[in-house]
Amino acid sequence: MLAKLATFLPVGSIAFKVNLFSALLACFSLGILYLTSIKIQCLVLGRKGEACYRWIALIPAGFLAFCLPFWSNAIKAEVYTLNAFFVCLIIYLLLAWKENNDARCLFAAAFIYGLSAGNHATVGLFLPAIIALYCFWKREGAPGCLSLCTVFFLIGFSVYAYLPLRSFTEPSFDWGNPETLEGFLYQVTDRKDANVHFSIFKGGDPSKVEEASNASNGLLFIAIGIWETARFFILDVWNRLSPVVAIGMFGGGWICLRKNLPLFIFFTWLIGINAVFFKDWGGESFFPAYVAVCLLTSVFFGFLFAETLGREAEEKKSSRLSNESRFGDLDWKGLGSVAMFLWIVTVGIMHFPRVDRSESYSGETLLKPVFLSLENDAVFLAGISWFQFFYHNDVGRLRDDVVGVRVWDFLESNPPSWITPLRFPELVLPDPGIHRFDSRQKSWNYLLAFIQLNHKTRPILTDQNIELFDQFPMASHFVPYKNVLLKYSDRNAGEGRENGNLKAFEEFEKIVQVEASQAGILLHKNWINKIGYYVPSFAEYFKSRNRFEEEAQSLRLMYEFLGQRGAVWRKKMIANLIARGQVDQADSHLKILKHDFPQSYETLMADGWMQAVRGRPDSALTAFRQASVVQPWNFEPHLEAAKTLLSLDRKSSEAKKELEHAREKSSNLKELTRVLDVKNA
Repeated sequence: MLAKLATFLPVGSIAFKVNLFSALLACFSLGILYLTSIKIQCLVLGRKGEACYRWIALIPAGFLAFCLPFWSNAIKAEVYTLNAFFVCLIIYLLLAWKENNDARCLFAAAFIYGLSAGNHATVGLFLPAIIALYCFWKREGAPGCLSLCTVFFLIGFSVYAYLPLRSFTEPSFDWGNPETLEGFLYQVTDRKDANVHFSIFKGGDPSKVEEASNASNGLLFIAIGIWETARFFILDVWNRLSPVVAIGMFGGGWICLRKNLPLFIFFTWLIGINAVFFKDWGGESFFPAYVAVCLLTSVFFGFLFAETLGREAEEKKSSRLSNESRFGDLDWKGLGSVAMFLWIVTVGIMHFPRVDRSESYSGETLLKPVFLSLENDAVFLAGISWFQFFYHNDVGRLRDDVVGVRVWDFLESNPPSWITPLRFPELVLPDPGIHRFDSRQKSWNYLLAFIQLNHKTRPILTDQNIELFDQFPMASHFVPYKNVLLKYSDRNAGEGRENGNLKAFEEFEKIVQVEASQAGILLHKNWINKIGYYVPSFAEYFKSRNRFEEEAQSLRLMYEFLGQRGAVWRKKMIANLIARGQVDQADSHLKILKHDFPQSYETLMADGWMQAVRGRPDSALTAFRQASVVQPWNFEPHLEAAKTLLSLDRKSSEAKKELEHAREKSSNLKELTRVLDVKNA
């Protein structure tokens, strides 16, 4: 809503204006952080060194400004710089309330806190720290009324009312579908990323988590998780902000503990809960904790330079005789200032190539040529690229003739609540009354009905999407079209299964090469991550269509360009080489697997395949059964064991049991289809 105001600026495109607004917010955040640093030094250390505090406040603000997460998010349209701005402003207003005994500052902080919850709901986690600070300072005589604070908070929080109102208009970009109560709560509580929240209490092995929760070692499990999070966060601050800020965090915390316990509790909670909640996310999600760390750093350097060194200088000055020479005396404050300034400048120079997007700002992604190559009047089932597609269409109006449908909407519990006539008036939608959605198979039937109804008048395209092909047996219904695009092929209408552009992968490689030539773009993890999604999808698609030469080409690109050289990649390469009859080359990869990843799931599966190819079914079965022990939830070892047993007529009953196990452990339609294909062969 605030970014809407920026769109009225008389310069640049809408995308440029919104990105510019994010940069302005980052600057405002740093300005408020600077003022807050001065204020907290005065509150904790006293006003005696206020003149010195002013330049000290530049140190943490400078390190935050040029740290990679903050700088890179300051130049793109995102919520994180606004989140940092709100956190800085809330802390500033709370300190002003205490310093000036002015209840208006407290009420303003409550209002801004409500607004900030509308921008990034996780600020709700800071409420215990804010209430604790209120109780401490209210007891010390600071004016204010908690009930009025609640009113002002709710006024600010009311911005959330915009979500269902906007959702009722059925915009194309309708994240979370918050017009329903379930969708609203899902959106407000950020359930889409729940798997990365409080990850320290989840662990990787469910049995270990259950054991920890049921036994006396549960507290030890939590303690280890907190210790790992603390270590992770300290290293994050050390590497992303600087060792200076990491040391300042501890020094400032110790000083606050001694001189201002309420602030120590406040900052400890803010940093701790932010780190625990976002450990598996990090980076931009740590901005509130970064702000707190920077404020503690200002307290530490305020104490070090303004008090300690200032006191030493005064003692030297008072004891110096009038005729003594000053030769040999060092101005430690001056040297420290110069060192900090040079350090911050160096950090800025080092990070500039990684954030320079002057040739390709956020609106100009590598997917732009993909979207331009869509057929006229097409229906685009946007998978991996759905966010970028709607960004280009809603902001840049890139392809107004193309109707974009988020393919993930078909995976929702009730697809018709997302795919509505109001949102897609130009499309023919299946009658929801004749469809049920109590299984993935029935959702798949609804998707097929949608495609078949609209295929009569519009071309249907999708993008390479390994997750979609895992959820639905969709690959057999599409043929390569261009670059990452696939086109729906109605086989009953006589369209050839292999018709289409067989050079699609080469086209995609050319797009990647053009993008990679831009200065600094290879240093952007989000850019390389997108490539990392598409290339494995190519490999899986080609494998599902038995086009093993193209699969091998994709696997080689994964090896050479993406650096994927672990056990998973070796396993895929061995399967591909066996399918192409190159057993000797497959054996060389197996030797590497056994050396680097002995007794891993991938090694055991690949060994089983090789034993089966060499006519050793008993050894193959042993390897598959060992693999099923390593990954007891996986259907694949049972399926491969069944295929091996079916090659031996006398083992048909055992094969049937293995197929039943494989069917029980199938987690999606693709896996189930593979089992049924073997069973019905």
